Amino acid sequence: MHYLLLYDVVEDYVERRAPFRDDHLRRAWQAQERGELLLAGARALAHPTDGTVLLFPGTSPQVAERFAQTDPYVTNGLVTRWRVRDLRRAVGFYRDTLGMRFLFEAPPALAFFDCAGVRLMLSPPETPELERHSSILYFRVTELHAAYEALKARGVVFDDAPHLVHKAPDHELWMCFFRDTEQNSFALMSEKRER
Repeated sequence: MHYLLLYDVVEDYVERRAPFRDDHLRRAWQAQERGELLLAGARALAHPTDGTVLLFPGTSPQVAERFAQTDPYVTNGLVTRWRVRDLRRAVGFYRDTLGMRFLFEAPPALAFFDCAGVRLMLSPPETPELERHSSILYFRVTELHAAYEALKARGVVFDDAPHLVHKAPDHELWMCFFRDTEQNSFALMSEKRER
């Protein structure tokens, strides 16, 4: 398993990191020598440095979390936000909890599923901007309340209960929204036809 530690940084990160860089690099090299850190580098897509990505192997996110909690870049305010992404946890949710057909994984951070003929790719966001944006997938079910109860029983966290969102001349549209393990939004929907 692999865990990605993602840092979002202050605007003038490059200028402000100098007093803390040696300590940060020393800690990173020590973690690498212990086999806890595989690679690290800056995300430089839109700006000279948008953030940092560190890749940790392991069976839990604790090593990556501990690294972030004691990193001088974090403790001295150069990192505005950090988070650990767990691809295996997300794979388990989509495969085991939602029942999607798992296609394959491309380590360290991509996984693919078949979603009724649409290929769904799981990956960490490439930029901080993409972290805040996502498309919502709507899963059509015939019995919304039954699907809602079944997924709740499997541990899915819902934002709301099934509710009417639109009344058309020939049907009612009912929905409820839920989140995956990485806090992405999804919905169950059902069109109840007039009889």
